[in-house]
Parts: sequence; C-alpha cells; structure tokens
Amino acid sequence: MGNENKPKYVVLQEFIKILYEHNPMALPLSEMGEAGLDEYESEALSILSRFTEGVLYACEDEALRREIAVGMVLQALKFWFNTEKFKEPEKLAWALLDAYVAGYPVPEQKTEPEVPSEP
Repeated sequence: MGNENKPKYVVLQEFIKILYEHNPMALPLSEMGEAGLDEYESEALSILSRFTEGVLYACEDEALRREIAVGMVLQALKFWFNTEKFKEPEKLAWALLDAYVAGYPVPEQKTEPEVPSEP
C-alpha cells in the first residue's frame, strides 16, 4: 500500500504550490492574492510532463536524477519565460523532484523464485 501512485492532479497541485513558494521569476504574487497560485500552472504541468516522460522515479543514481531534474526544470522555465535568469533553480528542481518521487514511488521489484537446476 505504501507504493501507490498519487493521482496526477494531486501531484500537479503540489508542483503549482512549490513553484508558487519558490517563485523563480520573482513575480509579485503577494499582490495577486489567491489568484497568484494559478500563475505557475502551465509551468507546473510542463515540468510534470517532462518528469513523467523522463521516468525520473526509476533513475537509481540520485545525483544523476537531480542533475536531469535541474535540466528539465530549466528547459521548461526558459520556454515559458524566455529568459535564463531564475531564482535558485536547483533548489526548485530538487523540491519538485522530491514531490514527484513521493507521488510516483518506484514499484518494488518482484524477484522470481530460484528454480533449482537439475543434476
């Protein structure tokens, strides 16, 4: 039961919240009130799609997984904002990756029972 995936819309909402909290573009979100949460919806969906297509949850090398996540997040932000200046992109990518991996845990590998060889 501990290895069940979260629904995609739940992970998407988590991504939106993380982007809102990190606010990589330093948007005036406090002036927008609740509407500010929607400012990063497209970016969150784009990043979630990239993570899913890249099957990041299955990468066993943590350092490599984090490096790939940073690249994917930067690509998405560059696409949406047409700039390369972002506030702490590594911390943002790692927070998004942590939420992603928590939402899509690696399925436990079922090992096949060993079949004794015939003498």
